Amino acid sequence: GFSAGILVPSMLLNQPMSSAKGLVDELRGITLSDGRKFCYAEQGATDGFPVLHIHNSGYGAELTKDAISAAKSAGLRLIAPYRAGVGDSDRFDSRNTQHFLDQCAEDNLELLDALGIDKVIVAGMGVGASHALRFALRHPERVQKLVGVGKPPAWKDKWLSQMPFAQRFTMRVATKLPLLLPIIISVYGSFFDRDLSGNVMKNGLRESPVDLKSLDDPILFDLLMKSVKYNFKQDTSVYVKDTFIAATDCTADAISCPHKFHMLHGDLDGIINIEQSIEFSKDVPGTSLEIVPNAGSHIYYTHWQVYLKTLEKLAYEILAPAA
Repeated sequence: GFSAGILVPSMLLNQPMSSAKGLVDELRGITLSDGRKFCYAEQGATDGFPVLHIHNSGYGAELTKDAISAAKSAGLRLIAPYRAGVGDSDRFDSRNTQHFLDQCAEDNLELLDALGIDKVIVAGMGVGASHALRFALRHPERVQKLVGVGKPPAWKDKWLSQMPFAQRFTMRVATKLPLLLPIIISVYGSFFDRDLSGNVMKNGLRESPVDLKSLDDPILFDLLMKSVKYNFKQDTSVYVKDTFIAATDCTADAISCPHKFHMLHGDLDGIINIEQSIEFSKDVPGTSLEIVPNAGSHIYYTHWQVYLKTLEKLAYEILAPAA
């Protein structure tokens, strides 16, 4: 098991972790220099172009079997770390949101070093875009392209009115009554933990019909349920951290970052209104925005062909000058 290498910094542990059995085929881990366990999923071609695929809050690390097969055929290697406190990845004591973002970036750097990977495309799903941006700011020499899917790494209070009730309530608590957020999230987590039929998830998506409809696919529904339960295996504290990150405006960081985002956003996203990405692309010169037709907030699940095609195109742009 994992404990065999617990005292060896950055030691690769190649055996799949039983606690995530049935979620992904290639879930692996390393031991970080401070002794913490750090897990990641390998998806696609083992010798393919490396992509650091940073998950959303609560899910998004794992792709569907069809998407994984397509990534392999396209020559893409998606390395999806489970950040501290998620699944089997050990947490650390974070002082605040900025410290959490900084340390997660360093964890991702150690992972790339352990895997012997020099440069990557960094792609953030939802809240993962803020983590992607922080990595690109701290280690620009390791980044070749920057991708964001769904929510941009920005926040404006006026966006509250665009959000569905459940998400609006959570974000309002995060911005106005932050001390109450851990209690609210804990209650939510207790409901989800007892929910075997996915009603909590479905209720959260009811104002985004295209995303709610996507749950009719039993394969996708099963993947999402397993992913959320694995993500919150320890507790819901990491969701609290991610919510504070979602409410943090990183526009100034995006402007100063040498790498600019290529954003993908669904035109039917009922959770994160597309106006957020439109405004972000205007506020941050150099940002490109690709609007995905008939897509909601789960682009990397429902429209994975678009996501992979974008990665494939960016990889080609990187490799073409050397050809």
